[in-house]
Amino acid sequence: MSGDGRCVCEEGWAGATCTSCAPLHYGSSCSPCPSCGDHGSCNDTLSGDGTCVCDEGWSGSACDSCSTSYFGPNCTACPSCGEHGSCNDTLSGDGQCVCEEGWTGAECNSCASSYFGAACTVCPACGQHGLCNDTLTGDGVCVCEEGWSGQACDSCSTLYFGPNCSSCPSCGEHGPCNDTLSGDGRCVCEEGWAGATCTSCAPLHYGSSCSPCPSCGDHGSCNDTLSGDGTCVCDDGWSGSACDSCSTSYFGPNCTACPSCGEYGSCNDTLSGDGQCICEPDWSGEECACLTGSHMLSCLSDSTIWSDVTSAAVFLVDPQAYYFEELGLGPSLSSDGLVLSAGGRSSDMSAGLVLVWERDNSSVSFFNSIPIKLTRPDGGDGYFSWYGTTLSSDGLLLAVDYSSGILVWERPLR
Repeated sequence: MSGDGRCVCEEGWAGATCTSCAPLHYGSSCSPCPSCGDHGSCNDTLSGDGTCVCDEGWSGSACDSCSTSYFGPNCTACPSCGEHGSCNDTLSGDGQCVCEEGWTGAECNSCASSYFGAACTVCPACGQHGLCNDTLTGDGVCVCEEGWSGQACDSCSTLYFGPNCSSCPSCGEHGPCNDTLSGDGRCVCEEGWAGATCTSCAPLHYGSSCSPCPSCGDHGSCNDTLSGDGTCVCDDGWSGSACDSCSTSYFGPNCTACPSCGEYGSCNDTLSGDGQCICEPDWSGEECACLTGSHMLSCLSDSTIWSDVTSAAVFLVDPQAYYFEELGLGPSLSSDGLVLSAGGRSSDMSAGLVLVWERDNSSVSFFNSIPIKLTRPDGGDGYFSWYGTTLSSDGLLLAVDYSSGILVWERPLR
């Protein structure tokens, strides 16, 4: 006999008396366990249920899948993704945190771009000219580029203008810039100011404050500009603070220039004047140049110029020098007709002389006056007054030719 007396157990059973389950068998029937792969073990034995007990990180009926929060071919534990992210787990996952909207970072603990505050709220739109003040500490306000403003950075800041919100020029102290998106950037000057930068006075404004000019009427202009004093600069013939009066020697509604009234008259000027000459006593005529009782040709009308002369013509000669055959060279008469001078010379041109007649008034004839004879300073009479005499209008100066020069006599007032 070759037996040893030991129990030979059926498939799945084990033990000295075949009352236990063999390894990888379970339950009251010691059924075979399913395959649990490389990452699990079967819950065997009589009391086991035959399920696979997986290694850490593994799951599934055959322990061939990654548990939640485990990833990759080795089912590695995921990093922490905080409250706002989940791990990209499973066998095909890469273990990175997949963040909720608005969150970012390896652990989803930072705000994504354009999200702000403790809740990583989405930022408002800041357009093309601003950036949101994002991140966990941001307040979500749009931070605008230079020149732009507004909640959405879609308006120009003060002193910026146009579609590109360009910087305004300096408008000084007297004019703001025409800013805003629709502005053209020009300086809008205060009343009285002008110029590209509002640094000049507008027309009809003057002085350092560009004050309004007074009215200068139709006949004057204001002395305006920064250097002006605001006074009216009147047209020719006009005067007064408002250029509404005639200047001296101008008359009538148009302030026309008065005619000459000579030495013995004055013009009837001013706006109400008629421009006529007002003559002094004993003087008359348009220019007050006619002395009453005189027969000056300028004082006689065309119709009476000769008929008014009542006295007969007289012939004047040199009572002391008969041989001066050419007496009367260049006679000259004072304007009042009271002084008469004339030159003379001998026929052989060897001698010359000057005679001067004077009368008290025009009613006395020169014929009744004895002429005064003037001679050369050296006592001679040759080469003297051959071309006549010249008498001043007041009869106080007398000039005659003398050889290569001129002789002049002067006397005090009569």
